[in-house]
Amino acid sequence: MCRVFLLNTLLIIYFNLYCLNKGLSCGIRKGSPVHEKIIGGYDVGYYKYAWFASLMSNHEVVCGASLISLKTLLTAAHCFKSYFKNIINGDMKIEKIFKIRMGTHNNCKKQTDQKHFRCSKIYIHENYFEEMPYFDIALINIVGEATNFIPVCLPSTELNSASRGREGLIHGFGRIYPKNDTIPCQLQEARLLIFSDYKCRSMLERNEHNGSELQHAFCAGYLDGRVDACLGDSGGPFVVVNEKGLYVQQGTIISIAFLA
Repeated sequence: MCRVFLLNTLLIIYFNLYCLNKGLSCGIRKGSPVHEKIIGGYDVGYYKYAWFASLMSNHEVVCGASLISLKTLLTAAHCFKSYFKNIINGDMKIEKIFKIRMGTHNNCKKQTDQKHFRCSKIYIHENYFEEMPYFDIALINIVGEATNFIPVCLPSTELNSASRGREGLIHGFGRIYPKNDTIPCQLQEARLLIFSDYKCRSMLERNEHNGSELQHAFCAGYLDGRVDACLGDSGGPFVVVNEKGLYVQQGTIISIAFLA
């Protein structure tokens, strides 16, 4: 089961103003229709999600991210969690942890669209440290601009259980089998059902979590677990297709197993 963290209203306002000022397009996918098929997912097969990025360390994919403006990416705060102690002690700069890779749909081949960016500034949500796992969100500013890429759209208003929709898409380079370290060559994508807040809280309670604390988050996936996000997919986008055919990010991926 995948728990997805919502985008806060401040971020939505920031994105809309930036796009309005810069005249940017957003959420336009390259190529032909989406596959219906991460764990249980399908190969994307070609480069079509121009907003998708990978956080790289030692040439390995650690987390996903999404381009939301020409200089800014959205990811999960917990992608940096294992480095917090070294950062606080002054042994490491948070901006030096990852390089950003974009334009890749195949880890095993060099691609002409591929580009790497350095991080210039990273913002961890101020409430993340006190209310983990909620507010698990971070912004990354890059050196230069990702001018050859298209940002994903963000919602124009804050969403709730009724307005969220019934299904969405995830994509990432995370493990494709939960019990081994197999990393796919091809970018994977999958459709996930979106559960109501009531159902999400019920699943949290059955798995010894406090459902009443659910905030800025929703649950998506399948009760039988046949399709899901896994290690390496964290921070990647959960998107829906709006009435104009544009891809709109509703949250970032946090993969948590639930027993239905």
